[in-house]
Amino acid sequence: DETKRSLIVLPESKVRKNHKSAINKYEFIRGGWNSTITRSVGDVLNDLDIKITVEQRSEEINNIVHENVGVMINDDLAQALVDGLYDIEIHNDGGNMSVDKEVTLFTLFQAINALPKEFIEEAYINVRDLCKLTERARNNFDNARQRYSFMQTSPFVLVKILKLHQKEYYEEVIKPLLKNNNVVFGIDLNDEFTMTDIRRKAEQKLYKYSNEVIEDLNKVIRFVDNEQRMFIQKVWNVDSKTSSISFVTTQSMRDSLKMIKLWKDGNKYINAYDVLLTKLTELTVKGVCFKSNDKDVFSLFHGYKYRVSKKK
Repeated sequence: DETKRSLIVLPESKVRKNHKSAINKYEFIRGGWNSTITRSVGDVLNDLDIKITVEQRSEEINNIVHENVGVMINDDLAQALVDGLYDIEIHNDGGNMSVDKEVTLFTLFQAINALPKEFIEEAYINVRDLCKLTERARNNFDNARQRYSFMQTSPFVLVKILKLHQKEYYEEVIKPLLKNNNVVFGIDLNDEFTMTDIRRKAEQKLYKYSNEVIEDLNKVIRFVDNEQRMFIQKVWNVDSKTSSISFVTTQSMRDSLKMIKLWKDGNKYINAYDVLLTKLTELTVKGVCFKSNDKDVFSLFHGYKYRVSKKK
């Protein structure tokens, strides 16, 4: 509370709120004056298997992730990224160098840590054994790995590194996987995921990048690009315990999504509506009908609730 005075006291200090209250003595909970802290924050986070996504969201990282909105990291793409870590010159930490100029341990290790768990160890082995580490980078390899082990950015940083420093491999292997690895956009009325879940995840600061928001928005909304220009939204019915489709005006959807604050970019807060506009075409249909196989038409029919089989 900025309007009140705060006191910082050392062990053995005697304090009380006022002349009527009891005198309290602050004491060590554990240890004493001669105690030494032997564990770092990194040690504790490693033991708890907690990784922290770096909050300094540099413009370069934002642009890299934005370039790949709608792409998901599946096993094939993750393995291809790991296999591409060879013959790349790796430098020790130094300055705020862009990846198009040089690749440093600081940038590379945080990108590797963002891969699915089963691919991380192999990625580190490839960097150590197959990449061209400078002398300082090789000497600092183990220390840097431990130091950054609880930090991560995005696996798409690896995509950018390979695009810049492994051009032939990127064109032949990575680029085709990116084109054929887009998120499958589809509303499933058989699950309970709704806009409420997106709001909850936003409040808990679980979204770090635009593609994560798009992946969830695709599960609950579509923009109908016809004369009405309105949205379809998946809603959960508490009484029937089933999902259904509701029609929402463009203004109502805009207001609803703007209420979902995601992160701060400079002096501006990015909301879910800002992110939606970056990939609106992928969430757009030409019209709505009861049943259609046209991918550009939203079909209200999502199958029967029960399966009936004939007895022989």
